[in-house]
Formats: sequence, C-alpha cells, structure tokens
Amino acid sequence: MATGALRPLDLHLSRWLVRLAGSGGAAQQLAAALVSLRTGAGDVCLDLARFAGTQPFPAVPGLQAPALADWCATLAAWSVVGAPGGAPAPLVLDGELLYLGRYHAAEQAVARGILALVRRPAPPVDRARLRAGLQRLFGPVPTAAGSDHTSAAAPDWQRSAAALAVLQRFCVISGGPGTGKTYTVARILALLAEAAGGVLRIALAAPTGKAAARLTESIRAARAEAALDPALAALIPEQAQTLHRLLGFRPGRERPRHHAGNPLHLDLLVVDEASMLDLTLMARLLAALPATARLILLGDREQLASVEAGMVLGDLCGRARVPCWSAPLRAALAETAGAPAAVVSAADGAPVASGADTGATRGRRR
Repeated sequence: MATGALRPLDLHLSRWLVRLAGSGGAAQQLAAALVSLRTGAGDVCLDLARFAGTQPFPAVPGLQAPALADWCATLAAWSVVGAPGGAPAPLVLDGELLYLGRYHAAEQAVARGILALVRRPAPPVDRARLRAGLQRLFGPVPTAAGSDHTSAAAPDWQRSAAALAVLQRFCVISGGPGTGKTYTVARILALLAEAAGGVLRIALAAPTGKAAARLTESIRAARAEAALDPALAALIPEQAQTLHRLLGFRPGRERPRHHAGNPLHLDLLVVDEASMLDLTLMARLLAALPATARLILLGDREQLASVEAGMVLGDLCGRARVPCWSAPLRAALAETAGAPAAVVSAADGAPVASGADTGATRGRRR
C-alpha cells in the first residue's frame, strides 16, 4: 500500500504529464502520481510490482492498479515515458521500475562514477612499507595463541579497512557510533600522505555544517591521539567543509563551480556522515572528482538518512554484506594487514563493481 495520501504536487505532476502527452489513461496517471509520491518519501523509483493488482489507497476502493505486465506495456506506450539509454524524458521505465527522469539519470551517473573508481587501479603500493605502517599505527598484528594469524585470529576490521583504503581508490567505512571510523581514517590519511612523500592534496567534507564541524573536531582529536611524526601530522588537514561549499554551489545557479569540466583540485576526498548523501548530490560529487583521486566514504548506514531521494551509503553497504574480493586483493590484504581467513576468504569479484553493474544505488529508504 502507498504510504499516505497523494499530495497536490503528485496530482499536479500527473495532470501536467497528461497535458504534455496529449493523452493519459487512469493507469498512466496513477503511475505518475505514485512515482512522485514515492520519490517524495525518499525512494528513487516506483517498483511497479509492489503495487500492481492492488488498491494503493484503501480509502479509494474503486482505484486499483493494473496487472504488472499490462501496466508496464501501457506505460511503455505513453509518449512521456522513455527507456534507459534513450532520449531524455520526464519519466523512465527501466524494467519494472518507473523513475522520474532526473533520478534515473543521477542513478546511472553514480553507477558509472563508482565503476570508474573501482576499476581504475590505485598507484603501486610498497606492501612491506604498508605492513610496517599498519603495525606502527595499529599495533602488532593480533594472533591467536599457538595459531596462524591468517586463520584463527579475530578480524581487525580497522586495520583491514585502512589497508583496503590504501590498496584501492574507493573505500566505504561503515559503523555505528564508537566503532572507530574517524580513528581509522586519521591513520589512513597518515599512511597515504607518507606513501605520497608528503605530496597529497586532501579534503575533508560532510553533507551539513554540523557534520563538518564534528568531523573537524574528530580529526583533530584522532590526529593528536595517533602521536604521529610532526611532519606527517602537518600533512593531515584539520578543517572540514560542507560538500556544497567544496563543490562551489552558488545561489541562483544550477551548476556548481566544480564539475566534470572543472574538477576539484585534490588527490583524496574523505566524506563523513555519508548516509546523508542523496542520489543527486552523490552524482555531482563523482562528476567533480578528478580521474586520479581517491574517495573514502564514512558513515553509519543505519542512521541519518538523506533528506532528498536516494540512500547511497545504505545501498552500497547492502551490496557488500557478503565479502566478495578478488584473489589479488585478498592476497594483498593477507600480506599487508595480516587479515585472517574470516576476512579474506570469499568468492572472486568486487562487491561494489558488481553492484554498480546492476544499479548500485537502486535501493529504497523504507
């Protein structure tokens, strides 16, 4: 059942599309109103299968959605509905999912951007140096008494996350309050700055001003706690900013200062409270990211959902619930982080890459 009654905005969109198309039956108008309603509730699309054959609004007993196949065929024949890869249209039908056109475009842009990140190899890593750095910053590799550390020790997720962030261009670190996300990322920044010989342009950002202020405080505290060499600590920035300020959004202008044609001037971007990233902002961010840059997303996928449609962090984490790393990456993890079998044993493949291939951000908030 649909959550809540249709809003005036939903009805207005439905009627506007009928006028634009010059036609529109009840099934088409219902779909248009529902996709507007669900987008307003945080979904990026309308799952037609969820509503097909039902009465979406029990208070209106005569209003029933068609069977799924009939509904899809009716929508595909409507002139205001486009197809994936086709000409821009107000609505896009992708299989059994109906989108507002801008959100379908944003979802595809995010998928392409993430795929580009995970498929572009990171600079070569001196694994012996990385292992030494991990031991210096995280302590000796934990082992179980009398056992091989790669098979019996409990997973050290902070150490493994740090190794992954160095070995790859894209890393997502998710965890609840107090799990050490900022503690870990401060050490990641130290490792990467050291590996780059001190030539690393780092930016810290968050979706809101409050989140940026918290990130600033957390990084300062974590940097001091890590007891880094002063020269290395100086390479780690303390000040975070909002993503809107970073990208250069300006009043009255749709396009920010930084975009694909004028990318950000940085080598590494860390985004905290990434659960608040909506689909369109993530698309803007990825478009403005230089081809050679790294991206680290921090957050708790269970908290602080985005205000606008899309739940990027939750969808990415949902795709990667079952570890699925390539054999070379598993070998690198075992060699550098001493990652136990519980961490590295999995089927070949990259979870984010696989997810992006099939629509990595095609989730729902509720």
